[in-house]
Amino acid sequence: DLSDFEKSYPYGPFHFPYSTIYLIWLLVFAPFLVILKPIFENFLTRWISRISYSTYLIHGLWIALLLVIFSNANTDITEWKKLVISVFLLTYISSWILHNTIEKINFTIVIWEYKSAFIKFFNESSSKKK
Repeated sequence: DLSDFEKSYPYGPFHFPYSTIYLIWLLVFAPFLVILKPIFENFLTRWISRISYSTYLIHGLWIALLLVIFSNANTDITEWKKLVISVFLLTYISSWILHNTIEKINFTIVIWEYKSAFIKFFNESSSKKK
């Protein structure tokens, strides 16, 4: 039986097994495969991709909070199922709320207003010096 290092490509320091490389290639080229197109182009995957940054930001908070809440619980599998389902639901609900309230703000308008005010201020101050 081969170790992970012996299966790794190309015997580098990261010790990636071949299966990881195949999975990465599949994910890279999946959008170009006609067979997999219906799997990746539907409402659910588009929705998840839209809220993915919010999910990345908020999931750790819910995991830590619920681990504290469930810390006194038994290590029974039903308790872990409740934890996983709770984290999943709370993460995606709060991610959707964050996406719709914070990420959809058009920050370019805000930046443009500050830039305009900044330019106006320096134009006025330079005209007063003359």
